[in-house]
Amino acid sequence: MATLSWVFTAYPVSVQYAALDQRNLTNITTDIDTPCNDSFLGFDSSVREDSIVLDLNLLCGREWLKSLLAPVYMVGMLIGAPVFGFLSDKFGRKRLVLVSISVVSISGCVLTVMPQSLAWHAFWRFLTGFGAGGAMVCTFVYLIEGPRKGRRWRLIAALGLHLGWNSGQIVLVTTAYLVRGWRELQLLTHAGCLLALSLHFLVPESPRWLICQGRLEEAKQVIMQMASTNRKTVPFDVLDSLVQPPIMQTGKIPKVLIKRLLVLSFQWFATNLCYYGIHYSSAQLYGDIYINFPLLMLAEVSANLFSHLVALPSLGRRRYLSLCQLLCSLVLLLSSALSPSYHQLKICLTLIGKFTATANFNCLYFYTCELFPTSIRSTTIGVCSTLGRLGAVVALACVHLNWVSEYLPPVIMAAPAGVAALLMVALPETEDCNLPESLEETIVMIK
Repeated sequence: MATLSWVFTAYPVSVQYAALDQRNLTNITTDIDTPCNDSFLGFDSSVREDSIVLDLNLLCGREWLKSLLAPVYMVGMLIGAPVFGFLSDKFGRKRLVLVSISVVSISGCVLTVMPQSLAWHAFWRFLTGFGAGGAMVCTFVYLIEGPRKGRRWRLIAALGLHLGWNSGQIVLVTTAYLVRGWRELQLLTHAGCLLALSLHFLVPESPRWLICQGRLEEAKQVIMQMASTNRKTVPFDVLDSLVQPPIMQTGKIPKVLIKRLLVLSFQWFATNLCYYGIHYSSAQLYGDIYINFPLLMLAEVSANLFSHLVALPSLGRRRYLSLCQLLCSLVLLLSSALSPSYHQLKICLTLIGKFTATANFNCLYFYTCELFPTSIRSTTIGVCSTLGRLGAVVALACVHLNWVSEYLPPVIMAAPAGVAALLMVALPETEDCNLPESLEETIVMIK
């Protein structure tokens, strides 16, 4: 919800000039200090009453500043993901989930009371992204580590996270429709994140992380509590068999894991580039943003359900990911070749692209967790997410390059996705493997 609020808070502003239209000024606002020229009348406020673009005066020769400001959030995520991922491996999943959510909420709320300064806005937007990057990494790893056995329940846990993301989108577009001021919308979407802090009293620490840290008694208590909640019993021999896996030395990371990390990092880059590029482009699609945004959201929900319940269990991780990367690339290339007059067809292709980009995300989070052991799982997710956010930064920048050529942004998004599809041959399949606990399991079980 906080990540995609930029679509509405910085909604593109249409400048109105006397030479263009002097007949209907009912939806025009003129409360800005710097008019564009003598024929300037105001700004179309029929979609949003105000915008960050207006507050910071990113108009009339200053539009390029928006191209710089937009990626600041993703730069924050880029740095926050590995920092929180590393800290999560050291100090626990649950604790860092709560800290990262607090950073998102507090910094996002503070932004609404800051003066109309580009520097201050960039700083607090960066800090919000810093917390959001950590929240995504730590939350997913926490959920995926919950099921002790069974690939099906890992898929269900991952599906729960992605559907939670979709629920946030529903709240965002509904709130944006009802609240047309960007400060009010920013405050509501970020203050609501504080409700998640109640998780401190509702969920335990990850038992896998506790076992990895040698805190076996605490892990046993958590496992017994989870079993009791589900009205199950845990055999004592299972509890007694819990042992701390060997500690992996960072200087002894095998080359096979380094190769996996490099290939996966590029997969994350390509996926982020397509996903965020398509989503942030929704404000520029033909038609009403309050219709286009829910359509993209519907495509995303469909991709989440299809991926976790059908495709991943039957096609496997590697085959499904390579197929979706290739399809996403082809759809974007086809969209770039179409004339702007084909509005409806462009929207349909955008929906297909959003479906495949979301499917890539679904598979990547899951796939990355399965390819690395518990001791470095959050760290590797954080590293991959960092390089992936570079793709999101490029996406936010290239979305605003349509002033150069409307064909340029889709081509920039499509090229890495095509390369990523070919690189999938370098990774193993993990469909029938349990989540690895140690370095030895990671190498022996997953080939």
